[in-house]
Amino acid sequence: MIEVESLHARAGAFELRDVSFSLPPGAWGIVLGSAGSGKTTLLETIAGVRRAASGRVRLRDSDVTLVPPERRGVGIVYQHALLFPHLTVEENVCYGAHDPRYAVALARRLGAGELLARGVRELSGGERQIVALARALAPQPDILLLDEPLAAVDAQTRAEMQDLLLDLAKKYDQTCVLVTHDVDEAVYMADRIVVLSKRPTTVVADLPVSLPKPRDQLQTREDPAYLGLRHKVITLIRSMRAGAATQES
Repeated sequence: MIEVESLHARAGAFELRDVSFSLPPGAWGIVLGSAGSGKTTLLETIAGVRRAASGRVRLRDSDVTLVPPERRGVGIVYQHALLFPHLTVEENVCYGAHDPRYAVALARRLGAGELLARGVRELSGGERQIVALARALAPQPDILLLDEPLAAVDAQTRAEMQDLLLDLAKKYDQTCVLVTHDVDEAVYMADRIVVLSKRPTTVVADLPVSLPKPRDQLQTREDPAYLGLRHKVITLIRSMRAGAATQES
């Protein structure tokens, strides 16, 4: 469903070099990297918002071109919610949705039911992010790209949203790429974890995740396989930071 092959891309100071990975239909790919590693640049290149310098990205066996993502069945949610400030929450959620009733029901399921009549300027940062997530999910895209969509919400809401995203993706057979800094979130949600280096950015690890599904916030996080993979990822990140510090000194 998603193939990234020898991708080189640049956006200002952010540079991706020879990035490759693939995801089968219905899988969750988690891109894990430090701030400034080009994770957003990678998502935008997959979405067709940004042009690759070389290499290629293929979605559903077709090369990505600079076509608006929504026209290709791709939903994208940025770290900072992009909403129409002159519209209400309900109008934002229904924008681009094929079925407004489904969009409103989804917003309620995400916990935004009491926000529907409000204006965007009345919302907190976390509330805006939930509305942006509802708007991206409402058209039921078969590919969903998420740039730290849960960073602004509290821990309990974050856990609930993780489970809801996994449930919706399974229900609608969505292939998802989630960018995060959070190792626990990465291990909990992933079918595959792609770990990125610092700039210039390369793939330093491509790790399959075979934890049983459906996932559970208690049982999964207490599973020895979960703890072992978490340990492996954290050790890898620490070794990269230690190597970078050694080079700088």
